Amino acid sequence: MKLNKALLATVAIAGLTAAMPASAATAVTGFTGGTAFPSYTTGTTTTGWYFTVSSTVQVTSLGYYALSNAGAIGTLANSHQVGIWQGTTLLGSTTVTAGAGSPYRYASVVPITLLAGVQYTIGGSDSDTDGDSYVSSVSNLTTDPTVNFLGSARSAGADGFVAPTTLVAGVNGRFGPNFQFNVVAGAVPEPATWAMMLVGFGMMGASMRYRRRSTKAVLA
Repeated sequence: MKLNKALLATVAIAGLTAAMPASAATAVTGFTGGTAFPSYTTGTTTTGWYFTVSSTVQVTSLGYYALSNAGAIGTLANSHQVGIWQGTTLLGSTTVTAGAGSPYRYASVVPITLLAGVQYTIGGSDSDTDGDSYVSSVSNLTTDPTVNFLGSARSAGADGFVAPTTLVAGVNGRFGPNFQFNVVAGAVPEPATWAMMLVGFGMMGASMRYRRRSTKAVLA
């Protein structure tokens, strides 16, 4: 019996599609309350928060909260460097330029892989003259289920864009920076997907064997 090529392609594509990561998720999805700070101190510091992830992820973009010193949300007045560190090692960074944000403004970054259970810190450059504020000590913080928020982070003082190594557990962050990501651990197909793919590959193999037998019969 001749097998339907379209069916084989459909089965194979379905299996591969199921193995692909979903569209990008956002780490911090919302909060209420808190206090807006134009800066931590005079000069440029790095402020943010620290966290772990429950699955291996790839960070695709970094963002900064678009809150003006006047308290208006929606426009970032100046550019901010944003990065992710493991300890004092910078894993990746980008510059989020001035412009509209709702409420975060994002910029793409060379993908940063974060491993499950490892502690990381995200921080953004913050200056007393940049015209932008971050929000600290928020309430009702919500994150994507993959992200485990641990506490706030900042650099020691006016030391520029550096690893924010002063960590305070349980204090609801300095927002500030945020990130978007894809869960890559989900690229391993579920058992049902494996079964579908194996059936598809089996059908493809059977089709190839059938064609070889048909060719030999014609030649004979």
